[in-house]
Amino acid sequence: MKLEAFFYKKLNTFTLNVTIKTNNTNIITILGESGSGKTTLLNCMSGLIIPDKSFFKINDAIFNDSKKNIFIKTNKRKIGYIRQTPTLFANLSVYENICIGLAPQKKNKNIKNLINILQLNKILKRKITNLSGGEKQRVMIMQILLMDPKIILLDEPLTNQDENIKKIIIKYIKHLNEKLNIPIIWVSHNIKELELISKKTLYLTKGKIIYSNF
Repeated sequence: MKLEAFFYKKLNTFTLNVTIKTNNTNIITILGESGSGKTTLLNCMSGLIIPDKSFFKINDAIFNDSKKNIFIKTNKRKIGYIRQTPTLFANLSVYENICIGLAPQKKNKNIKNLINILQLNKILKRKITNLSGGEKQRVMIMQILLMDPKIILLDEPLTNQDENIKKIIIKYIKHLNEKLNIPIIWVSHNIKELELISKKTLYLTKGKIIYSNF
């Protein structure tokens, strides 16, 4: 996987000015205090924010190129974006949430394999309101994987989770990265949390990278 990203966006409190280049599918962690621009960066990658200047490419797919007036809309990017709070339909079962938006011919494609990987077998019939925080995150991850995403963005997915759930989610994300070869960008403000996830880290302050070890 080859990822090239450049985003420049003037905001009220700081200016985002970030360049990232990598040639592997490892998990990249982005560290920074609240208000440093971490979520803004993910929103630029997902297409939720239109930068003033930008270039964003994964392998041969170009999502942003301000010089050529290229900007692919969010729903066309096939980028999986998991935020702090899972957005699921409370009145539906786990299986119904998983299958929302899937074409009938795709419901059996890789779905059993992914259910096994995420260990959702025993909770497929349960309502979302009866799930733990970690289970809800795994359902969200399942939804994202069925999109066949080119990359997964995680915005502080362990916030407000207890230590056992944190360990479970970290285990599954690392397993998915290794088994399915999907690049992942994981944002957090917790350095101890990120040390458990990846050795490839960027540190962001006021919209700029002040440290990178790759």
